[in-house]
Amino acid sequence: MRLLETDDKTKRTIYLTDERWQHICTEHPEVVPYLNDFRQTLLHPTKMTAHPFDEKLYHYYYYFKNLQRYLLVIETLN
Repeated sequence: MRLLETDDKTKRTIYLTDERWQHICTEHPEVVPYLNDFRQTLLHPTKMTAHPFDEKLYHYYYYFKNLQRYLLVIETLN
């Protein structure tokens, strides 16, 4: 099941499955409250970079001023 599906700023369709979300929550419980912010990060990243060693990975960063923190979303291309 897809929890989130959106196009990123380059118009690629990106989705997050329930299985991946459960993995993220297990490994990074601090991001559990920020599921809705993933979409914002993909649509309007403060910064977007390709991974330096793996061309299939992209990093999307969004700076939340109110939290004074970045959210990092990593996309894997198929």
